[in-house]
Parts: sequence; structure tokens; C-alpha cells
Amino acid sequence: MQPLNPTHIRADSNITLELKPNHWKLVRDEGVGGMRTLFEAAQGGETTYPPDFAASRKLPPEGLPVGAVRQVLLGWSPRLSAWQLGLLFEDEFAAQRGSRWLELARWQDPDGVLHSMTSNRAGSALARVLRLPFKVIAPRLDDQIAIPAKPLPNLPLSLGDWVIGREGDGLLLERQSSWARTRINRILWYGFWVFAYVAVSVLSLTVKLGLPNAGTLLPLPHLLPYMGLIVAVVLVYLIVKNARQLLTTANRVRVEPSSHEISAFHGDSLLWTISGRKVMGVAVSEVAQQRRMKRLLQHIEINLMVAEGGFTHVLACENEHEIPVHVELRKDGSVSPLFQEDVQTPAQAAAVYIAQMLGDVPSYLDQRLG
Repeated sequence: MQPLNPTHIRADSNITLELKPNHWKLVRDEGVGGMRTLFEAAQGGETTYPPDFAASRKLPPEGLPVGAVRQVLLGWSPRLSAWQLGLLFEDEFAAQRGSRWLELARWQDPDGVLHSMTSNRAGSALARVLRLPFKVIAPRLDDQIAIPAKPLPNLPLSLGDWVIGREGDGLLLERQSSWARTRINRILWYGFWVFAYVAVSVLSLTVKLGLPNAGTLLPLPHLLPYMGLIVAVVLVYLIVKNARQLLTTANRVRVEPSSHEISAFHGDSLLWTISGRKVMGVAVSEVAQQRRMKRLLQHIEINLMVAEGGFTHVLACENEHEIPVHVELRKDGSVSPLFQEDVQTPAQAAAVYIAQMLGDVPSYLDQRLG
């Protein structure tokens, strides 16, 4: 059994696990009865399940109490030759129900290899939604260890207009100087055309100049000077917009692992600081096209999902650039959890690096076709 897609994982007994940005759901296919949700965990720890599920597993019908769950546990059982995913309860709650263990899903796997990464993905997603520790008991080992994930690309990494690297124990995301030069060139170019349009329009209104003859494409030539002034106003707006970006937007972002804080700067001026305790996740958005063995990235954004339900913008890159990616671009346009082993681009790696530095908060990918 393999994942249906990045957000759906199949387990034994007709179970499908749905991994979404803000919740984790266990659904069973009951044939003619259709799909039925047996267990659901929402961001922050809230759990819901039907009455028969609660009764059969000696759980309170209103959901698991706050603090009842110690950790999410995934283990390979040599007796069952299977991976088991579930919750390990604290002693007081365990005494009330008579057991510390609640199994949620199982994967038959005699060698403990076939479903190791699949089950690990499901367990990691559940732990992130519940904001709980996640432990793995691997086959033929007595100690609890984590299944090693594919390593992230080495730093520094280029994200188009940005570069992410290490600064001491933390991360530093720095905008490249080419971004500022591009905007300065735009301001100068727009300024030249403002002067040209205003000069020609004013001369046309104050001096008798020969205007083009009226025709199909130009029915009212006497309006040309006013149209020129309107274009000049638009260009002035673009000059102000680019100047404001140069003077006010962040050009450095620093992530501190010791304090789990992320801060944005313009030069030496601090723009904002957010504690990792307020960050619910790190979201990376990409608009891209797949071209055989390469991917054209047209737009990149990294944002923080904050506790209040909104987003804090970290960086954006509109500089088109190609990178070698052999995996076909996903076309459903959905938002899905981003795991370390799924990273394909430098921007995705940056999001996972930031999420880990902020206290291992969840990371998500919003991928769209350009």
C-alpha cells in the first residue's frame, strides 16, 4: 500500500489517513456505508471521534482532555510484524481507562522496511498537529530512535533574490544587491518617461503642434496630451512604489534557534520580531512550470502562520530562475504538509530550516502551476 497522494496515506483495515495543514484525520472505508471519520485531531490538540469509537476504546465522549497525551508513538512489533501508530497517555489518564496505549493505524510489514517512511510521515504529521513529541521504535532495536530522514541541502542556498545561510548557530536570509539595482534602474527609467510624457503633453497643450489625423485607431487625437499626463501619473505611482520597497521592506531575516525567534531588518533597523511560540507553521508558496528535468520558478513566497490565524510575510521572490528537479510538478494546487524527505527546491528547504529553528513547527507547501 502506497500513499494515494501527499495528503492521503493508506493503512491496514481499509483505513486512510488524511494529512492537512490544520488537522489530521483517520477515515475508514465501510463499503456501502461510504467513508466514515473515526478520529480527528485539530491544530492545538483538540480531538473528536464518534461515540462508538469512544466506547470501544474507553475514551471520554467529549474528546481527549488537555494534557492527557504524552507523545505520538510509532513502533514496529516483532510479534505482529507490523508498524503500529498511536498515542501514549500520561499515567493519570491511563489509569482511568486501564491502558496507556491507543492504536490508531497499523501497517503489516514483515521486514519493517516497506512502510517505514509512510508510517513515519503519518506519525510526524499527527505529532505536529497535536504539538507533541514524536518517537519511533525501529525494528530489531531496543532503544527508541528516529528513522533518519533525507538530509536537507547544505547551506548556503540561493532563492532567486535571496540567499539563506548560517550566521553563528542561527539562520540568515539576505536579499541580494541585484534586487536593489533592478528597482533603482526602474526608477530612473520611469523618471525618464515621466519627463518625456509631461514635456510632450504640456507642449501639445500650450504650443500649436501638429497632431495626428483622426482615424479608426485614433478617433480623438486632441485627447492625446491628456492621455500622456495620465500615463505620467501612473509612472509616478510606480516610482513611489519602487522607492518605498527600497526604503522600507526587509532585506535581512534572522532566525535564532536558542530563543526560537525570527526577526526582520531593513539595514540595521528592526522591523518586527516573532516568537516561535506564536508560530503555528511555516508556509512556502511556489508558482512554477516543469520543463523535463528542470523546474522554472516564477514566484516564491515564505510566510509564517501565526497563532492569531493570520500570516506574517517573510520574503518573496519574483525573479524567474531554473533549478534541476527530476520530480514531476504536482498539479492539484492544494496545500499539503511539507516534510524534510519531500524537499525538492531551495525555497522548500529554507521553509523546513526555518520551521526547525523555530522549535520544529510544521511546514507546508502551496504549489501551483505557472
